Amino acid sequence: MDMNQTQLGKAVKMAQRKISYIECGRYEPSIDDIIAFCRFFDVSSDDLLGLKKEKK
Repeated sequence: MDMNQTQLGKAVKMAQRKISYIECGRYEPSIDDIIAFCRFFDVSSDDLLGLKKEKK
């Protein structure tokens, strides 16, 4: 989306440092964090987390 961590943080009401920690794996996002990202990017949590539906 051509935005930096500071811009994303403002959009989802998170500190830039927290965005950085999530990106590099130093911090696991909370459910509230995941919801904020899903709403901002207009995607499902499955899409955000990279989960694929498997055929049975």
